[in-house]
Amino acid sequence: MQNYVLTSNKLLSDIVRALNNEKPNWDLIVHRFKQLPAAAYECDARKLAGLFSEIYVRTSLERICAEFSEKIIFDPITPDQTVGGFTARRTARGTVELTNGSRTYAEYDVLLIVDGLPVVFEITAHNYRTKQRLARKEISRKLTPLIAYFQTDRFGYVFTSLRSRGIVRNFHLRFADRGGTLAWLLYPDYRKELSEAINTLVGQAASKAQ
Repeated sequence: MQNYVLTSNKLLSDIVRALNNEKPNWDLIVHRFKQLPAAAYECDARKLAGLFSEIYVRTSLERICAEFSEKIIFDPITPDQTVGGFTARRTARGTVELTNGSRTYAEYDVLLIVDGLPVVFEITAHNYRTKQRLARKEISRKLTPLIAYFQTDRFGYVFTSLRSRGIVRNFHLRFADRGGTLAWLLYPDYRKELSEAINTLVGQAASKAQ
């Protein structure tokens, strides 16, 4: 049985519409990446793409949401708070993890409160486990601690894909039918510029290692 309601509001729709066409600020993205622990440089290409994409979406949301600061709370859960029986911690990437001792229960790429509505942003640069991540049971699992914390069962849930073509599959449609929001970041040169940024960064790291 579903224990939550996925919904949206006008401000969230406006944010997603702006996000869909946001041009990456590569200087800022690379700067944020360089603030991550050194282990980030040891990731394979897919993980690097994921890290850059998370930073891209987060920095874009920071810029967009600054225009509506009175109606938006960025990062409403602070480290060490108790959330549904779990302890919240902020990762070096800016995501929020809920932990129970050494075990991580769930991770949230971006959390906002948008005009009173708690919103989860799920970010992906590829199709890895997308079907499972958008399944009713998995979303219920991730929202359960947040329901207790925010004292509401109504949430925005934005699946943000950075694929170069917005390929809509049946599991995307089922997610949208349940009230979820699909955001296709459509900046046309993203993949090309992402590859160039990663190659430059890897080259710089290799030069320093010599």
